Amino acid sequence: MRSILILAIFGTLLLLPGVSAAETNAECQTRCATEKASRDINCPPAAEDAEQARTQCLQESQDTYNSCFNSCPQPEPADPPKEN
Repeated sequence: MRSILILAIFGTLLLLPGVSAAETNAECQTRCATEKASRDINCPPAAEDAEQARTQCLQESQDTYNSCFNSCPQPEPADPPKEN
């Protein structure tokens, strides 16, 4: 009987509006930056014969980062300061 009650309480808590497992804006931006850094590392090293390939790789990495960044959830606006 206790286990049913405990499961019911946890189930109710999961349905509360303030509880969310969604990614926040800051977490999304951090993830995008980390993925970009990983892609940048995998680009060919700077060399005369591979400069064009490196430039293209870095440009694709930047484009992917911009796309990721733009798809992040918008931050909630801060409450305006209250005037006394």
